[in-house]
Amino acid sequence: MIGLGIATSHAPAVFCPAEWWPAVYEGVPDYMRNSQPPTASLETPQVVAQHVARIETAFQTLRAAVAAYAPDAIIYVGDDQGDMFNESNNPSLAVFTGDEVWGASKPRYIDQPLEDSHITVAVHTDLAKRILAGLVERGFDPANLGKMQPLGNVSQGMSHMLIHPHPRLVPELDIPVVAIFINENFPPLPTGQRCWDLGLALRDILGDAPERIVLYASGGLSHDPRGPRAGWVDEPLDNWVLERIKRNEGEKLINLFAFDSDTLRGGDRRNPRLDHGRRGDGPRRHGAGLFPLAPCQVRPRFRLLARARRHPGRRPIAHGGGRLPPAPDPGRKTAAPSALFRRTRGHCGRNRSPVP
Repeated sequence: MIGLGIATSHAPAVFCPAEWWPAVYEGVPDYMRNSQPPTASLETPQVVAQHVARIETAFQTLRAAVAAYAPDAIIYVGDDQGDMFNESNNPSLAVFTGDEVWGASKPRYIDQPLEDSHITVAVHTDLAKRILAGLVERGFDPANLGKMQPLGNVSQGMSHMLIHPHPRLVPELDIPVVAIFINENFPPLPTGQRCWDLGLALRDILGDAPERIVLYASGGLSHDPRGPRAGWVDEPLDNWVLERIKRNEGEKLINLFAFDSDTLRGGDRRNPRLDHGRRGDGPRRHGAGLFPLAPCQVRPRFRLLARARRHPGRRPIAHGGGRLPPAPDPGRKTAAPSALFRRTRGHCGRNRSPVP
């Protein structure tokens, strides 16, 4: 059964030490360098160091939640962005069913060859094959990846949606994984309805599974890493999406991608909606609350939203994106801890306005 849901960004800065953040910022296209949000100039080395420390605090919370749940497998759902696939083969949906995955656990901005940070992670092959067969039975046509053969970025190996967060989440690399790929970057893209249906299918397939499963939605919300909005995010749209998830109003998200938009082409909104669809019309969650973090000089678009749910033997579901929460209130009780964060600067964008 799925007992723990987590969603985080996989932006490179999340996995880089503070001294390498300037290199991440260099990823902003030249023609956008002079059109960045005013908050960009406020991110001094001291502020960046605070961001990095808070990222680690968030991962500590996630690691504790995973350790407490003691899962048999972690299913990563995310996009590929040219690591495993290229123009010769770029499926809308794929499941990796091989015995193991390998890849660079450090972003390309780190001053070392990608091969030097390669790690190998076991795959829960039996679970992966059951997911593959279950999706086919339910009318989906996923590609079956039976072995590691990266076509896009051989040095990177497995997509960074899995190979970057997994060692931060499971340092001992002793929990097997399953990778489910959704094309979220290269048109034509799956519709909102298709992603919703995929979430419902996963709920049906995994609902009675004997394994203790963590579902990890890997990716941020709005961003345009290499396009004309590089460095910016669509905060109103992101917050609207998160509010729909918080209110369990998934039906309002189904048509989000029914029209074309440069803003909607960037980002990974299909992941949180997939997780929302996975929960479908089951028991409603309650006890939504913000996981407390101290605010800093600028808002680096973290959001930690812990959601407890009354479901015997299961842990909370967590969703994320949006702005920093207010300063902690010592007298306030938050929901059972599971945390997530988004960082949208350089690779994924900056906030539009400084902190009041």
